[in-house]
Amino acid sequence: MKRLNFIKVLVIALFTVHCATMVAQDEVPALFSYPQAPDTCTSLESRSNYVMMHFWDGFDLTKPITNDASLVKTFRDYVDVFRFGHRTVVLSSVRDFMFKLRSNAENLSKVGRIAEAVLYGPYADYWSDEVYVEFARSLAAATVLKKEEREYYQQQIGRMTACQEGMTLELDYVDAVTDQKMKLMDVPVSNVLLLVFMDSSVDSSIGRTRLATDVNLARLMDEGQVRVMCIYDGKPSSDWAASLPDGWVKGYSSNLTSKLDVRMMPSCYMLDAEHKIMNKNITIAEFKQAIE
Repeated sequence: MKRLNFIKVLVIALFTVHCATMVAQDEVPALFSYPQAPDTCTSLESRSNYVMMHFWDGFDLTKPITNDASLVKTFRDYVDVFRFGHRTVVLSSVRDFMFKLRSNAENLSKVGRIAEAVLYGPYADYWSDEVYVEFARSLAAATVLKKEEREYYQQQIGRMTACQEGMTLELDYVDAVTDQKMKLMDVPVSNVLLLVFMDSSVDSSIGRTRLATDVNLARLMDEGQVRVMCIYDGKPSSDWAASLPDGWVKGYSSNLTSKLDVRMMPSCYMLDAEHKIMNKNITIAEFKQAIE
């Protein structure tokens, strides 16, 4: 049997973490009793800040963590507090936590996979580029991890930092009709550009149909409010472009997910008239709900 490479192992691990999060929380014990904020912390933010900064104080992160389900639960509970704390305290807490983990490669690797599933992956309950990048930076710099593992997180950092909301998105692609090389910046937009990334999956096929038959989207396109551009990951079949509505811009790009921060297929980016990112990694269902 061939040895799975790191990316395949990570995909399996992320799915395992996702399945673990589906278990009822009261069925999985935490790794330890969580700290309680003192009465002097009178606001929700101050109490959250205290809990974050002392969350891992009573647990020895240098020893092997063998109960993966409890680690997932505890980590998720830790991240849940982030929503109510101050930004600088959140980032400081993450840096301190990852610093304590650095001496145990196995624990560090486990936390990396869980952090990706909880904060970055397609099933994440709480997407936060800023917070996840803090975890990824520690992982990319951890010499106790294997080189391919460090490089994986470094590549994630590169994709995320190049595709932040408010930034101008740059993308080279091939026109699926003419086979000419094009640049995204040359696509004229009057108001909003809906940039849809697809592949050969059934989900992409269904998503394409849902968009193509949406009356609200058709109306917005007729009014010049929205322009739709569909980019295929890889090279599509010869009849792919013909299967899309006439008013759509149709293109393809090789190794799309290695260039852009695309976390699922299909996935949508919303750009303004200057090609600046207004929103990213939204589902087709979320976009349809928004325009309804």
